[in-house]
Amino acid sequence: MQIAGGTCGICKQKIVFSEDGKFCPHCNIVVHRHCELKNRCDDCGQAFQAQERPSIDPLEDAILPRALRVSNSGGPVLVVGLILIVLVLAFVFWILIVSFFGGMHDSL
Repeated sequence: MQIAGGTCGICKQKIVFSEDGKFCPHCNIVVHRHCELKNRCDDCGQAFQAQERPSIDPLEDAILPRALRVSNSGGPVLVVGLILIVLVLAFVFWILIVSFFGGMHDSL
């Protein structure tokens, strides 16, 4: 139940901040904390409840720039790409060496 903006059941004035009031979940009335010092509603005997502040998690609630966000790393793709490039270059050099030495062997 929303406390702020409600009308106090005792003094009939608006409750400005939710921290200033409490409510009865059974009767659906709100009262100022300083107007009703008891912890239970006079009408129904239920315990008053106060608005609870949500827990704050700065890491969860933060808005981070794209550069600072954790993302999937491109490291594995880079390593596989480099290995493929090295294998292709080794194959090309092997072909060149075989053709060079093979051509020299034929001329002897």
